[in-house]
Amino acid sequence: MKFKALVIFMALLIFTIVNLYAYETAEEQEQTFKLKSGGSLVLVGDEGTIKVTSWDRDEVYLKMIKRARGRTEKEAKRLLEEIEVEIQHDDDRLVIRQIQRSENNNFTLFDLFDPDLWTGNGYRDMRVDFELRVPEEIDMRLENDEGDMDITKVSGDLDIVIDEGDLNIKDCKLGMTNIDIDEGDLNCYKTSCINDRFSIYTDEGDIWLEECELSKARIDCDEGDIILKKVVSQSMEINTDEGDVDADVAMSGDGRYRFYSDEGDIFIFVDRNPDMQVKLETEDGRIRTNFDLDVIDLEDGERVRGELGGGRAFLEVYTDEGNVELNYR
Repeated sequence: MKFKALVIFMALLIFTIVNLYAYETAEEQEQTFKLKSGGSLVLVGDEGTIKVTSWDRDEVYLKMIKRARGRTEKEAKRLLEEIEVEIQHDDDRLVIRQIQRSENNNFTLFDLFDPDLWTGNGYRDMRVDFELRVPEEIDMRLENDEGDMDITKVSGDLDIVIDEGDLNIKDCKLGMTNIDIDEGDLNCYKTSCINDRFSIYTDEGDIWLEECELSKARIDCDEGDIILKKVVSQSMEINTDEGDVDADVAMSGDGRYRFYSDEGDIFIFVDRNPDMQVKLETEDGRIRTNFDLDVIDLEDGERVRGELGGGRAFLEVYTDEGNVELNYR
């Protein structure tokens, strides 16, 4: 009986929230800006999606879709008019910045009991979606508070900060790359960063790289898994606090490759005839390998020290609580 009453209450609550802001209005704006190839773009969003792709023109095409929801049609239109986007532009730099609002727009259950909500001074649902076409060679800094990003077929330095949202990168040729995601996943496909450092940090979210070519890569993940499929890298450092690592990596030359997990398993796949020194260790876990390497028992874990081929590259793998596997493809 109590469960049935709870279900009815939640259904009524959801119905109330949905109908409280049942009116939505939108406005689409398009602009074009001259920008030399090799120029820079800064885009700071608040809530909404950001999509960037390239074209063969020395200009940036910008489409903004502003959206607002209100309890009445009049309120929705008023909120739409309050959305402000600031644009600064010259020949080699374009800055687009959505003006941040101080009002609270994160609706929670407790907001239902806030009198300001019912007088029109509380919850406000406003967002801007950005779509851009940019020159093929461009340096970009993109920031977003809540919303996904899609980056396709661009070249140049890339600096990205996302608070809550996923990031998808595809078919890009990147320079210096820094990616910081607080809550969200990263998916990177057929992308290269062969002359500069490639750095990724996520707090809560998975990281997936597939068919990527990197020079110096550092990937840090606090709570999430790291998956690398057919990745070529000159050197690599991977750290995850709570999550597994599944890495299919082509190691080259005398590069150094370090994989660390505090609580998680690590699976490494390399060429059948690698040329590297190997150092594997678990504090509390097991080690398995199909290479001719001796596994030494420790008190609670295991250890491997050895050399494959000429031992030019160096592979180090450690997990505190978890298992390690090193196998050839």
